[in-house]
Amino acid sequence: MFVEEHKNSNNSPYKFNAKELDEETGNYYYGARYYDPKWSVWLSVDPMAEERPGISPYSYVQNNPLNRIDPTGMLDESVQRPDDWIKYLDTGEVKWFDGTSEEAMDAAQVYFGTESSENLENLGDSYFGPTKGNSYDRAQILDQRKSYLRDASDKINKNADWDIDKYDSNNITYEYLSHKFLGTQFGNKQNNDSPLPGIIWDYGGGDFVESKLPKNIVSKVLVKGVDMYFSSQPTALSADKTYMDRARAVNEFKTNTVKFIDMKTILNITLHKF
Repeated sequence: MFVEEHKNSNNSPYKFNAKELDEETGNYYYGARYYDPKWSVWLSVDPMAEERPGISPYSYVQNNPLNRIDPTGMLDESVQRPDDWIKYLDTGEVKWFDGTSEEAMDAAQVYFGTESSENLENLGDSYFGPTKGNSYDRAQILDQRKSYLRDASDKINKNADWDIDKYDSNNITYEYLSHKFLGTQFGNKQNNDSPLPGIIWDYGGGDFVESKLPKNIVSKVLVKGVDMYFSSQPTALSADKTYMDRARAVNEFKTNTVKFIDMKTILNITLHKF
């Protein structure tokens, strides 16, 4: 199914399946989304998923790699892909502009107040894709991505009628989006060395255990206690309140808010259209 890495280009960023390796995350960029080689999964939905509603948005070439290819993740190779992370070379400022390459450049010239595109540079062609530039450029891009995900989480929380102001430090929606799009840790925040148990518990493990326990007050208290253990960040004298705040925020996310993060929402966030 997959080709070997190019043996004669060890220093090249193009390795697995001749795709670009993002060294910061260890994932491969397939032109439209990232691929995690460790778990053999896509990290986001196919950006063209709406064009094929009958196919899983997480599949690749309709699960038929022997007869199909998808070099860029786009349905029509004649469609000009956007190049929208634009750097103004005079000041070093980097900003995102929606549109095709030409539209982004035109918008950047207006925004930066320059009459020529010669002092502008394209740094990337996808909002969450790999980018060129130095560490300062990437820091600016990361800040804008975080701000965008903050705005997206605020919209989702508002749709879910969740008063996040009470638990701003436990904005589980933002944590979820940040994990999905930026690769940050998500799940058990108490033990940073081993997040997997908390993730498993939060996303199915807890429900499975609860289904196997007898339906009585003891089992309910037990499950609630484990929920609080995995979902809290105790700090000194405020440990009890922090435990409860975290538990309430996680419970709200799992029972209500997560319903508002469907495939269409993820797709729109991916395309910077949310």
